[in-house]
Amino acid sequence: KALPKLIETLHRSNRDGKPHHAWRAHTVLDLQTFVPSVMRLTGGSPKGADNERRVLEAVLEKDHLYVVDRGYFDRKLLERVVAIDSSYVFRVQENIQYEVIEHRPLSAAAIADGVLSDQVVRLAGMAHPTRLVIVKADVHSKRTRKGYIDSSGQMLLLCNDLSLEPELVS
Repeated sequence: KALPKLIETLHRSNRDGKPHHAWRAHTVLDLQTFVPSVMRLTGGSPKGADNERRVLEAVLEKDHLYVVDRGYFDRKLLERVVAIDSSYVFRVQENIQYEVIEHRPLSAAAIADGVLSDQVVRLAGMAHPTRLVIVKADVHSKRTRKGYIDSSGQMLLLCNDLSLEPELVS
């Protein structure tokens, strides 16, 4: 099924007439076998059904833990994961808006593993409470519209399993 899509990309061109060769490989990796359980090839433009979030939403399965990076963050996707009785850990951007429901104390093990904060929060537009674990991370430069700026040195993780230790979520 992938070959026709690959061939098609060889014949596409950009607006300037130059060849445009792009596609995306979406993979769900089974961490027990280290073998992809799902692979889907889409065009290079992440729009519509080819959007990463929609591709993942289409292949979700019950009783799985989905660990995903911040580019996949989408409230609809999080609600869908919970609706099919699965769990998630999503890295999110630092500007996420939330209401704190509960501050949780940190164990010595969590602090030693770099956990800075553990809270139960509610995100606007979501039916279920979620967990926000903030972890110490390396400071790096990131590109913005205004140029390069240093990151805050924190990584924000959302997890719907309220029983996991924060260092495990981290």
